[in-house]
Order: sequence, then C-alpha cells, then structure tokens
Amino acid sequence: MWRRFSQFEKGSDFLAWAFAVASFEAKNFVRISGRSIVKFDDSLLETLSEHRAVDIRQHDGRLDALEECIGKLDSQSRALIEAVYTRGEEVKEIAGREGRAPQTFYNRLNFIRRILTDCIRSKASPLKL
Repeated sequence: MWRRFSQFEKGSDFLAWAFAVASFEAKNFVRISGRSIVKFDDSLLETLSEHRAVDIRQHDGRLDALEECIGKLDSQSRALIEAVYTRGEEVKEIAGREGRAPQTFYNRLNFIRRILTDCIRSKASPLKL
C-alpha cells in the first residue's frame, strides 16, 4: 500500500481503498506464485477471506471502543494524541513549542497508548464465530 499511497484520493474511504489494493496484490501474488512449486488452493483463499471479514467487524468495534476511551482521557493526553495522530505533528515540534525534551512526549505517548489498549480490550467484546 505504501507504494500505491500516491494514488489514494484524499477524502475518500481509506479502508475501501486499502482493501482494494490488498486484494489486487493478493491476486497478483497468487498469479505469480502459480509459477512456483508452492500452490495456494481455493479453500485457503476462502479461509483468508472469511478471516478478513471477521477482522473488519472486530475493527469497527475496536474503533468505537477507541473513540470512547479517548473521550475518557484527560484534556492534555487527548490534545497530545490529537496533535500526533490527527494533525500529524512531529513529537520534536511539540517538544520544541513546549520547551521540553522530546523523550518526555514519547514516554507520555507510550503511557497513553497502554491506557488506550487496556481500555479497548476491556470494552471490545469477543466476536463469536
């Protein structure tokens, strides 16, 4: 996907684009691997497709949980997360503005990510197959 990212149209559905690229790459791989000794049969591809569908449904639940968990963060933590992950600001820039060492912010981000991970895990119910 990184090689094709320049083809992504800003404002369009990223997940739909990503799945289309992944699907194309998988089909291309199968086509190319047809020349090799290792073969992938249709049942394997079907299994992978089913697992992808499960992952997508779980992903939606995790996104809902993430939004809820971010809402529970204190305002400073939420602002840092938004600056880095929503606006794409560099940690070094933030540290320079605040007059603090970048490592302070990296440590804080790691702490926040652990809090969010624990929160998401406690909220996301296991998907029944």
